[in-house]
Amino acid sequence: MFHHFRGENQPKAQGSISAEQFGQIIDLVQSTSTILSSSEYLHLAQQNLLQDNHTCLTFDDALQSQIKVALPVLNSLKIKGFFFVYSSAFLGNPDPLEIYRYFRNNYYTDFEPFFYDFMSIVQQQFGEQIQSSLQGFQPGTYLVNAPYYSDNERTFRFLRDNVFVHDQYDTIMNLLMSERKFNPNDVMDELFMTIADIQLLQRTGHEVGLHSHGHPTTMHKLGKQIQQVEYQTNCDFLKETLGVQPRTMSHPNGNYSSDTLEILREMGISLGFRATMSPPIAPSVLEVPREDHSNLLSKIST
Repeated sequence: MFHHFRGENQPKAQGSISAEQFGQIIDLVQSTSTILSSSEYLHLAQQNLLQDNHTCLTFDDALQSQIKVALPVLNSLKIKGFFFVYSSAFLGNPDPLEIYRYFRNNYYTDFEPFFYDFMSIVQQQFGEQIQSSLQGFQPGTYLVNAPYYSDNERTFRFLRDNVFVHDQYDTIMNLLMSERKFNPNDVMDELFMTIADIQLLQRTGHEVGLHSHGHPTTMHKLGKQIQQVEYQTNCDFLKETLGVQPRTMSHPNGNYSSDTLEILREMGISLGFRATMSPPIAPSVLEVPREDHSNLLSKIST
């Protein structure tokens, strides 16, 4: 599972990898597994014929750096991957999560000074609520399947995904961006793929699949009707844009519920991916586990 890349005109950011590192990860994976093309992987999954050594490469979130940095590597190695895109990124209303991430990585030297400023505003704006919510919170027990997060990163994500309500998180981030004179409109073209990009991916043999419409980070907490709208809107956009019915998907932030799976089955989705390797066995063809590239990168680094 890959997200962010860095290279020419794609600035270094927390968790991003270079083309060279991407190639090293592919070499590592190929030393123990067979990387299948997306179409072959999908076919074997549908036939229940995947072997333990079969794997594939997946890319989430419709990020421009995947086109600029990762795609040339895939082309040189003749590997076809899965690209899971959320539709609001193409319709002028992307998930601000990616914008906030860009701001955090490019207007701060690293995560810690950002977290200091973030928590200062949190205390000013929502002090009592936050203090109450963090009582008894143990960072080491949260997001245990993501060992690459620091305790402060776990606390930040806990607040963002479980504590803030309505637009509280947006309020905090907008205050931080205003203080540092950051205008999100200035970087939109650097962050997200274009319609032409996903048409190129589909035309050249890669698999473009669903990732919801607005990329909610807590899909499993949404009602079935809201989830239905999220995935049907995403599906309609891809069908109109690419001229084919999407067959695959990945769960945003790895979150889903039994309602999600029912919706996807009714839509005819044949293959779905989670965001972690736990449990390592897929409970269903819509819950295939994935290894985050950060875990593989750490093996190369050592």
